[in-house]
Amino acid sequence: MKRLSSIKQYMKKPAVWAICAALLVGSVAGAVGTLAFTKDTKLETAKPAQTAGTVTATTDDTKTVDKDETVYVLAGADGTVQKIIVSDWIKNAIGSTTLTDVGTLGDVQNVKGDESYTMNGDNMRVWDAAGNDIYCQGTIEKELPVGMTVTYTLDGAAISPADLAGKSGKVTIRFDYQNRQYETVNIDGKNEKIYVPFAMLTGMLLDSDVFENVTVSNGKLLNDGNHTAVIGIAFPGLQENLALSADKLEIPAYVEITADVKSFEMTNTVTVATNALLNNIDTDKLNSAEELKTAVDQMTDAMRQLTDGSSKLYSGLTTLLQKSDELVAGIDKLAVGAAALKDGAGAVDEGTAKLLLGLATLCDNNDTLNGGAKQVFETLLASADAQIAAKGLTVDKLTVDGYKATLSALITAPNATQTAQLVGIADTVLEQKLAAAGVPQAQYAAVKFMLYRRIAVQQKTQDAAMQEIAAVLYKANTGDLAALQEVGAAMQAAATADGKKAINGLLLAMAKETLAPTIEGAIASLDEYNKFYTGLAAYTAGVAEAKNGATALKDGTAQLAAGAGGLYDGILQLKNGAPALVDGVSALKDGSATLSDGLARFNKEGVQKLSDAVNGDLAGLYTRLKATVDVSKHYKSFSGITDQMDGQVKFIYRTADISVK
Repeated sequence: MKRLSSIKQYMKKPAVWAICAALLVGSVAGAVGTLAFTKDTKLETAKPAQTAGTVTATTDDTKTVDKDETVYVLAGADGTVQKIIVSDWIKNAIGSTTLTDVGTLGDVQNVKGDESYTMNGDNMRVWDAAGNDIYCQGTIEKELPVGMTVTYTLDGAAISPADLAGKSGKVTIRFDYQNRQYETVNIDGKNEKIYVPFAMLTGMLLDSDVFENVTVSNGKLLNDGNHTAVIGIAFPGLQENLALSADKLEIPAYVEITADVKSFEMTNTVTVATNALLNNIDTDKLNSAEELKTAVDQMTDAMRQLTDGSSKLYSGLTTLLQKSDELVAGIDKLAVGAAALKDGAGAVDEGTAKLLLGLATLCDNNDTLNGGAKQVFETLLASADAQIAAKGLTVDKLTVDGYKATLSALITAPNATQTAQLVGIADTVLEQKLAAAGVPQAQYAAVKFMLYRRIAVQQKTQDAAMQEIAAVLYKANTGDLAALQEVGAAMQAAATADGKKAINGLLLAMAKETLAPTIEGAIASLDEYNKFYTGLAAYTAGVAEAKNGATALKDGTAQLAAGAGGLYDGILQLKNGAPALVDGVSALKDGSATLSDGLARFNKEGVQKLSDAVNGDLAGLYTRLKATVDVSKHYKSFSGITDQMDGQVKFIYRTADISVK
């Protein structure tokens, strides 16, 4: 279960949330696994080659077991693979008593239950499922279907991640993806490689104090003032699959980020690889390229209708010219309406004046409201300061802008003084428990070291560890030789520098675990008031802005009233100029004839040529698209899958951070 905790800590990394903010995607939903690095990882090559004509693989409704697989790739800052962890969720849809899985994983552990497994004669893992789903994880040494290389340049010159740390200048970070997973497919009588169409979504969170003028190819940027979230996407191998000329359409196969950098350092990046994007396409419904050709033909028909419509416009204008007497009568009615508009504009101007007066009254109270809210906030912060001090902890004075960072650091990154205080608090609480349990003070150090061994090394809970220690002490008191030896060894180890360091580390972890709910609750409470505080500030700012807007509106309504008067005068002129209007309609009729001729020419020389060009290319594109979708549906697992299983897989690559040592 410790590995489950490690995965959860990993998923709290900033770049992960940057990705989640983008995107993405239900297909990157999590599984669980370990995140410890292994430096010397040996890889083996695996490139399946299959002929699409001899393989049928889509979602099979007859299969009763489904494997949802997440592959975590721990990599260096340059993309070099250091460790691969596979997390599998085997879904037991019909509640079978046993589940059989391919046994390629090593160090397999059940992370969410007590079900165990045995290996059969075919090297398959047989789980004693008892009707339950299985959640397990393990490690594997195998070549990934998509390789990832990360390169860096500083002012145009290549540089290693280690050398880049702390440097300043124009930095380019490039993620190149190498698609290695393909099937051999016969297309138009020729065997060709069709790659599994992985979408690679790379995300990172960049500190605005370090990175400026950030740009990304094939992606989007989101900036909150303090950080820039970078999201990029690429489709390695898709250009080749569809045999499209890059001059006509270039499908990205890499992501490149450029920025002006001061003292370079960067948190880890996260890349999600999934082939799920094309799996929802039902190729059975793409009967042939003729369906696509039909769509182009429909566009051609629409252009023909537009041309016909321009001819009807000409006929309509001819009728309008013939109805000029009725048009003149309508202008007379328009003059009456303009007079009413003039009167209404005056009434609006008066109402705006009243609105401005009311907003001015509200605005006068802004400072009082904001000052009172700030005073309450500062009182809450002072109360939190006092509560923390009462616990024997020293922190910087909490402020409106910095309370969250100050409180969070007490748990996530305490300074030396705070660390000593936390250790002391936990030590006092533990010794009180030992005294209450009747443990002699002379054995406190031995008990602490035995507690460290059972919790930190043997991965046992505190309660279980204390029960075992109590049993050992009881046996030692009765003269049991093994128990006496264990207590004596623990006493000696606790007196060493390493032993004291281990005990202090355990005490610090216990203090953080105990204090975390209180700190998180305090932050949550302050956050709730902060929402009101910032909301009130936004409200008062809005009132002030509304007052300014009402002032401008008052000026505008005055202009509207004046303009309405001018409109009335203008319509009178229009009425007097009706004969000239009739002449203009006559000219418009002549222009519509020209428009009709121009549309006919555009249809002939533009739309028809486009239709001819596209129709000549659709058949080949259709065949390759269908083959790409089919190959994507074939790829269902990285670690392996039995014939009785359906499955889906996604990959999450995490690179190491780059920091100044």
